Amino acid sequence: MILLTMMACGGDTVTTETTLVGKIVDSSGAPVSGVLVQSIEDGHTTGSDGGFRLKVEPPNRFVHFTSKGTWYRRNGVASDEGKVFELTLPEVAELAVQCPDVACDLALVWELSEGFEAQFRPACEPGGTAEVPAAPTSAPTVRCTQGKNRDQRLLPMDVEYGDGKLSIRQGGAEVRIEVRAKEGPIPEDCAVRVGDRVAKPAGMGFWTAPVPSGATAAAVCQGVPAQPVWVLPEQASETVVLHWRPEGPSLDMSQVAPWAEEVVLTGGAAGWSLPMAPQNGRVQLPPLKPEVYQILVRGSGTELPLAVSAPTSSAAGTAVFAEAGAEQLVGRLEVKAPLGTGEVPAEMAP
Repeated sequence: MILLTMMACGGDTVTTETTLVGKIVDSSGAPVSGVLVQSIEDGHTTGSDGGFRLKVEPPNRFVHFTSKGTWYRRNGVASDEGKVFELTLPEVAELAVQCPDVACDLALVWELSEGFEAQFRPACEPGGTAEVPAAPTSAPTVRCTQGKNRDQRLLPMDVEYGDGKLSIRQGGAEVRIEVRAKEGPIPEDCAVRVGDRVAKPAGMGFWTAPVPSGATAAAVCQGVPAQPVWVLPEQASETVVLHWRPEGPSLDMSQVAPWAEEVVLTGGAAGWSLPMAPQNGRVQLPPLKPEVYQILVRGSGTELPLAVSAPTSSAAGTAVFAEAGAEQLVGRLEVKAPLGTGEVPAEMAP
């Protein structure tokens, strides 16, 4: 815990309405010398005793300084009057920052004690990483803003902190997700995601997750995927239902792609996409509505074939594939009636 202590002093070397008098020490209590402490009106470099004395003009009664790249600010408070306030610098360590995917003016703020805070502004590119060389070893408040002055707005962020890492992602209104069994009891042991975010269980077959932008809501229960749904932030006031069956259909990939490591099923009109891993040459599919689906397949060490068109026709109920590169396939599956069980055959296009 960071402590701000006060020491009584006499004479003219104490804090008054127009003077702030203090001392900077490190986390072990040793004075910190050579720090340039500034107010709007004045500046002073701490000596061997870590002390400073600065003129201020109310209402701007504050001082600021930089230590190891982190900016600190101390506002004058009523209890300072007639005293020398001692500022104890926090213990610090390197902090790796995963920047949000959206461009914004990012600030990390640590509230250290009454009127005393630390701040660092990482040089973040959307989706990139940044380093804080000397961050206080506690979770910061994250502020991500866009615009200036009256047009400035604060963006909601989801923050994860721990083990020297800070992950920042754009937040959003939470959507409520229900996994509903088409037959039998409510499924147990479900893993529910919205995009790349893990949804939180809310009980009785419900989950919640933030939706900053359009994303696929998907669930896998007892090893079987539910029918995915594309969700948008404006659906936060609704309940999104993912239909699930204890035994869904499966896709036999053993003949066309025994090397497959990842299979991605995309619902054309629905907009969702669902990555899946084959098990023993078969892919467990969700219940499928009547629609034409695209299937992308990749092997180990290859990328998904995103720029190749699928075959233009296929027999209904059969997945037809064309080669898109080494250990890459793109396929088409036409479903004309609701498909809840059974095996979907796969073949290569002639």
